[in-house]
Parts: sequence; structure tokens; C-alpha cells
Amino acid sequence: MEKKTTEEEALAYLWHGEMLAAEGRLKEAEADFRRVLELNPLHTKALGYMGDLFAYQKKWEEAIQFFSEMIVQTPLSAKAYSERGRAKHLKGDEKGAFEDLKRAIELNPTGEEAQRLEGIHRNFARK
Repeated sequence: MEKKTTEEEALAYLWHGEMLAAEGRLKEAEADFRRVLELNPLHTKALGYMGDLFAYQKKWEEAIQFFSEMIVQTPLSAKAYSERGRAKHLKGDEKGAFEDLKRAIELNPTGEEAQRLEGIHRNFARK
């Protein structure tokens, strides 16, 4: 039997974690995503999934931490900024949320993220 490469192993854990998360088995999914990050600490999809898991559990600081790391790895990702902005907004950090959402729109002014966030952006700008 052929030994899997680290990349193949990370992908297997990622897919398994996705299935577990879809089934609502969040602790098990988290363990799989953490394993992906052990194998590849720069894996942006796993960082995003971890942020999503913590946001779903209303653990805003942890979610923001993972989304921030995702931004470090992919600084031109409108999605990373919008997800961190959403977590900041739900945590009550309106100024931080505004800055992230504004950056997401700047990065991709015609994309789905920008369209979805345009109304929020206008509401923040009025304050």
C-alpha cells in the first residue's frame, strides 16, 4: 500500500471535517480541521472552516483569530475580510466590522460578497 503524502492526508481530513460539520458534529469536525492545520498551518480553507465553526458557536474572539490568520495567508481575499467583519459585527465591534467590510468591497466591488455587504456598508457609513 502506498503511503499518502502530507497534502493528500490534509485533503482527506479536510473532506472528512466538511462532512462532519454538515452533519452537525462540530467537535469532531474541529478535530479534523485542526489536524489539517497541524499538517499544513497555512491551509486557508481549514482556517476559514475553523473560523466558521467558532462563529457558529458564537465564540467571536476565536473566530476572529482564525479569519485574521486567513487574511495573513490571503491578503487579497474579499471573503476573508467579510467573514472577519461579520464576526466583529456580531461581537459588537462596529468600527472593526466597518473597516473589514469596506476592505472586502474594495477588493471585489462587483462580487457576491460586495453585493451582500453593500447594504451593511451604507448603514455603517451613516453612523
